[in-house]
Order: sequence, then C-alpha cells, then structure tokens
Amino acid sequence: MSNDNKLIGHYTSELKSFRKCLSLAARRRSVEDIHQLRLSVKHLRATVSFMQWLAKKRYGNADKMENISQLFEAAGKVREAQVNLRLVTGIDIPFIAAYRDYLLQKQKADTQLLLDEIAGFDMRQDEYRLKALLEAVRKVTDKEVLKKASLHTEKKLKKVKDLLRHLKSDWPLHKIRIHLKKVAEILRLMQKVSPEKKRKRLLKKVELLNETIGDWHDQTVLITSVSSVGVLEGKNSKELKSFTLQLKKQNLKRRKKIKKQLQDFLRVI
Repeated sequence: MSNDNKLIGHYTSELKSFRKCLSLAARRRSVEDIHQLRLSVKHLRATVSFMQWLAKKRYGNADKMENISQLFEAAGKVREAQVNLRLVTGIDIPFIAAYRDYLLQKQKADTQLLLDEIAGFDMRQDEYRLKALLEAVRKVTDKEVLKKASLHTEKKLKKVKDLLRHLKSDWPLHKIRIHLKKVAEILRLMQKVSPEKKRKRLLKKVELLNETIGDWHDQTVLITSVSSVGVLEGKNSKELKSFTLQLKKQNLKRRKKIKKQLQDFLRVI
C-alpha cells in the first residue's frame, strides 16, 4: 500500500528475501545457501518481534512464527554439522577422522530432513497470525518507529554492559551474543527507515563484534559435539581429552579477548 510506513516496507523486504533464500536452499543445498536461509529467518523474526514490542500488546503468538521456526531449527542442524566439518578440516588425528565421518553422515541425514521440511513448508498460518499485528503497526509513524527502536537498542546495550561485569564463564557471553544480534537487527531496521552515517558505522562495529563472538560460539559448539560423540562411542581416550582441552584453552583466550573488545566498544558509543 502507498500509505505504508517504512517498517512495513522493511518487513515486506525481509519476507521477500526469506522466500528467495528458501528457494535457493531447496535447489542448491550449499553451505552458503543454508547459512543465508537461517539469516533470512533471523532477520524476519527479529522484525516481527520488534513490531510486537512496538504494538504495546500481544497479538496471540504472532512473533513465534511456528512454521518458520521449525524450518529454522531443521536448517540449524545442517548448519551445525557443516560448521563443525569446516572447523576440523585438516586436523590429522584418528579420532577426528572418525568424528568427521560421523558429521558427514549426520549432515546427509539432516539435509534430507531439511528438504522434507521445505517441501511441506506452508507459511499461510504464520501470515494469518500476523494480520492483526501488521494492521496495528501500519498506523505507527516512521518518527515513532525510530524513537522506539532507539530506546530498544539502548536497553539491549545496557544489558550487554551489565552482563560484561560477570563475564567469568561462557553463559554471560552467550547472553551478550543474543542481545548484540538483536541490536544489529534493530540498527538495520533503523537504517531502512532513515539512513544515517553515524548509525551505519555503529552497525558495522556491532556486526564485527558479532562475527568475533560467532567464531567463539562455533568453537564452543564443536567442543560440546566432539565430547558428546566421543563419550557415546566409548572413545573417552587421552586423545579426546587432549584435543578438547586444547580447544577449551583456545576458547578461554578468545573470551578474554572478546571481553576487551566489548569494553572498548561500550566505552566509545
């Protein structure tokens, strides 16, 4: 509609992007296509979640988007196997060779489950649940969207600052990762509504932080996966213990480095 605000335009754009990524993932099944599918779902769900918050009332389970969430989970299992395969490439240890075979089998099985999910995917139920929410936010001005988005971002960054004081284990960093991803999504939305150079620079900084924390997270997932598979297969050997200990030491160094980067980031914004 010609009288739609830019928030609705942003939602429409994210929905179109999701549909394109869904089609490409179904056809090509590449690592990058599945990654882009998951990203498109994240962008879409973050936009809907913000609209729910902006509307000041609950519209059923509109922001849950259950059918899309099931698709996201299926894609996530494939993505995890793909990332773990990448992380153990080039490691010449007998146990890792067996683990790599396990991942290849898991990737194949999970890919088939994802393709089944895509084949049966029907978004009409999710879209029906969104109707009332879309009508509610359609009345919100672009100025009000920016004001509320800015407030939302400030709250999220305050939570990051509070969590950073307790960054002595992995748990706070997992929470910080979630909050910073939401900050990036809201900043992206704000840029669509009203582009601004200062905000663009801030978004770039947040995205770089998210990439760094994402690398740490990937290795954390690998540690859990290698350990659980090793224990399940009865390979609780010195080889496995030595490998996981090495990964944990690397991750601890990464966490300390990330803490310094977060402190520097929060000091200048």
